[in-house]
Amino acid sequence: MIGYKWALAEATEEKFTVSFHAGYDFHRGTVRRIYTELGKPEALVAMETYMWGLAEVGAFLWLFFEEVDFLRLRNERYFILGRKPRRSLGPASLELPAFLRGHAP
Repeated sequence: MIGYKWALAEATEEKFTVSFHAGYDFHRGTVRRIYTELGKPEALVAMETYMWGLAEVGAFLWLFFEEVDFLRLRNERYFILGRKPRRSLGPASLELPAFLRGHAP
């Protein structure tokens, strides 16, 4: 991703922190980062950040296609595929996408 760092140093007026990429939740579209203060490396804080990613693009695509699949290309890279274009839109035609069935929110 452009502008995204696996490790990122951040500073405020009072302290310095470092954060590290710790994973991506495919179904919720959140990035997990671990933060630590440089003076206190034993105090780790995990935080999930919502970024524009697969979840948003997939939801938008799902409005126009009946089936949306996320195909893993390699490691953390995916391809979003829309099939069966919708001919009309309405609340009744928007069923839960197949890839979300069986997954808790």
